[in-house]
Amino acid sequence: MREHRCIGLGGLHSGSAERRGREAHKARIDAVREPEIIDNLHVIERAARHFFIRAEMGVNAGRKQSEIDQDYKQAAALAALAAPYRHARISAMKIMGDPNAPVHFKDDASAEELREEIELRLNILQSAGLIELQVLPPQKAEVANQLDCAMRRPGGTV
Repeated sequence: MREHRCIGLGGLHSGSAERRGREAHKARIDAVREPEIIDNLHVIERAARHFFIRAEMGVNAGRKQSEIDQDYKQAAALAALAAPYRHARISAMKIMGDPNAPVHFKDDASAEELREEIELRLNILQSAGLIELQVLPPQKAEVANQLDCAMRRPGGTV
């Protein structure tokens, strides 16, 4: 069949309008699907869904049980390939206790025990280079507390 060219309102065209429509439709589909096809995980998951749906529909469509079982096996094998990329293994996460729980110390701790624990934790953070603080000796801390209380009084003088 000979291809002919004609000049219309849109400019130079080749072939039939039907073929041009098919080519444009295919180009749109390819443009939409291209990112999906490049992603291998998407391909595996889509294939697993295909075999799973085919097995489910086969039950109602009267397919042989051996064919249905084969589709389920294929879907399961593909799902197993995708699972490590979709779901982290617990051993890889190594959760130590509840990550959302606040840091807890003794419920019946005295003020002195709390001060010592805070001082210990601040020293650990400082030695790790995470903070730059200095713990005040008890004498200077008492003076600092008195100054703070005096500044909070109405009038704000010492």
